[in-house]
This record gives sequence, C-alpha cells and structure tokens, in this order.
Amino acid sequence: MSSQGAPPPPHRTPAPTPESAVLIAKLAGLADSRRDEDHEELTQLLLDTRTLDLLDEPDARDKSRPGDLHIAEIVKHLVANPSAPATRSLDALTRNETFNTSWQRQELLIHALAVQRPLSPESLAFLDAQGKADSVNLHIAIDALCNNSSEPALALLGHKLIDPALDSLYKIAWMRGPILLHRRDPEMLRAAEKWLTKGKLDRELREALAEALFDYRPDEWYAGGEGFPRPAPEPAAKSETAVLVRRIGQTIIESDFPEKIKASVRSTLKLLAP
Repeated sequence: MSSQGAPPPPHRTPAPTPESAVLIAKLAGLADSRRDEDHEELTQLLLDTRTLDLLDEPDARDKSRPGDLHIAEIVKHLVANPSAPATRSLDALTRNETFNTSWQRQELLIHALAVQRPLSPESLAFLDAQGKADSVNLHIAIDALCNNSSEPALALLGHKLIDPALDSLYKIAWMRGPILLHRRDPEMLRAAEKWLTKGKLDRELREALAEALFDYRPDEWYAGGEGFPRPAPEPAAKSETAVLVRRIGQTIIESDFPEKIKASVRSTLKLLAP
C-alpha cells in the first residue's frame, strides 16, 4: 500500500554535479565506517541544510521519488553497516527536524528501519510518529513494522490496530495487505494470537484478522488488476509455524466467530494434517 501523499512525477534526480559527486563519495565512505568519530562527522554533515541541499537541489528534490534522491545512496550504506555507530547515525537522523523536513527523506528512513534489528527506542518512536493518522507516510510505516516483524515492531503494530484515531478501513486493508504477506511468519502468528485472544480489537477487526490469517479472496478484497498481495504457501506439517497455525485455528473454531470463517480455518487445518 502506498503513502497517502500524491506521487511525484516518475523521473530521476539529475546526475550529481562534480562538487556533489565528491560529497556523495565522502558521505558514503563515512557511512561505511565503523568508527565513532566518522559517524559523528557524518551526522553533523547530514544535519546541515547546506549539505542536504548540495546533495539534492530543493527544486529537483521536491519533484523526485525518495529512492531517486542522492541521499538515498547514503542511507543504503548506513543500512548495510551493522555496526553500533551506524545505528546511532540512523537514530540521530530520526530525531532531527532539519533532516525530516522532507517527506522523501522520512520515507527513506522508514524503509531503513524496516530491516533494523533490534529496533532502537529512537527508531520505534520515529515509526510511531510516522504511523499517526495525519502522517503522509502512514501506510509505509505500517509496511515497515510488518516487514521488520520483531517483537517491538509488532507490539507497536498492535497499538496501531486499536488506535481509535486510525480508520478501521485502513486497518482491514493492512490485514489484507502486509499482515497477510507475513501471515505464516512465526513472529506475526504469535502477535496475531495475542491480538485475537488478549487484545482489544473490536468484533469487526477480530473477524477481519481471522480471515486474513486463514482465508484469501482476492476478487473480493482487492480492486482487481495485478500486484495484489499473495500469501505464502502453507508450512510443513511439523514446523513451528504449523503448530502456531493449528493453535490459533483451534481457538477460532472454539470461539464465537462466524461459521464462514470457521470453515476457512478447517480447510486450512486439513492442509496441515500430518
């Protein structure tokens, strides 16, 4: 699901000038480093408006897609660096107002945090803010939480699913989108089990979540065309995932869910039979 913002025209950012090419090479080298002092220099540069404008000239930046910006290359280098200093650099960017005046740079950070494990408190706070009702990057933030699938990320996702400020239609779309894509991940199943049994989902959302876990009706759920989500194949009968699917399915069968949902659960459980 895309962000709520209007998509910019599909063209790439102009090639870097000789001056900006030198800057990009320097910043990428700093981002690759594992030394604290290099990352201190990197964050100081990236928190400076002059650096950001030299990397991506404002008029071109505002018409470009996030992945086409030159700053995207620097963020990629940070994501590929597993060191603690690189993580601290990303954390510093999430906290900085200057860096985050651009929704494109915000989106780049969201994608970076989708693969960060463990998620730092700063990262969670940033994703929480990006997942507010008035955020242009709301849906992308939800995608990132699902893709990350760590316990803190899914705990935050659970809070989003019961947040009254967020539209229920959005929540159902997330269940039939990024949650469905990860519905056979053990981490997602453990979280979904809590949401169904101990959470505060209303009846409509509990049923929508159960459907997303055990059913798949693309003609009904999506507007047609191509590119709609497709769930992963069912797991091997003796896998950890299968154990979780059986347990959740049995809970649904023994609860007050509609018979249509229970029938879908039974069909799925038959596929997992030893």
